[in-house]
Amino acid sequence: TSKKSTINIKLDGGTVDGSIYGGSKTTGTIYGDVVIDAINGSSSNIYGGGEGGHLNYNNSGTYVSNNITLNIGTNSLVINNNIYGGSAFGSVGGISENANNSSYTTTVNINNGKIIGNVFGGGKGNNQFTPKEYGDVFVNINGGTIGSVFGGNDAAGSPSKDNYVKLNGGVIGNVYGG
Repeated sequence: TSKKSTINIKLDGGTVDGSIYGGSKTTGTIYGDVVIDAINGSSSNIYGGGEGGHLNYNNSGTYVSNNITLNIGTNSLVINNNIYGGSAFGSVGGISENANNSSYTTTVNINNGKIIGNVFGGGKGNNQFTPKEYGDVFVNINGGTIGSVFGGNDAAGSPSKDNYVKLNGGVIGNVYGG
């Protein structure tokens, strides 16, 4: 059965040696929204979704069914690698590998901080897994120091709708719409 819930994660100090994930590990579905507020402290990576890709019926991967919102930053926040609005290998905005386009959104708001790597509106993929974004993706850069900004995914990905990148401030190496 599915129970609607909202996942709220707040980093307001301290160090996360690994990564922050808004979703499940390996397999699982969040039936609801994910909100991550990373204000102060440090982490290796931040993912709006989970960590796990679809292999087959018995290993379905990770999904976030509704909206994802990441609010990042003060001057004292450091992300040592990357920020992803989507999942590491999983999918968001739907609950299956073959979901339809949805009205749910992924929104990444970078207000300040130092992101040593990159900001991706979408997810992390590789040669085995293609993360999917079933709704629109919004990346809003209001400040901070960032390697590069991408509206979409990194190594592999499949946006189903539109990517929007809005630059209001900050110091950025490169900006890519996809």
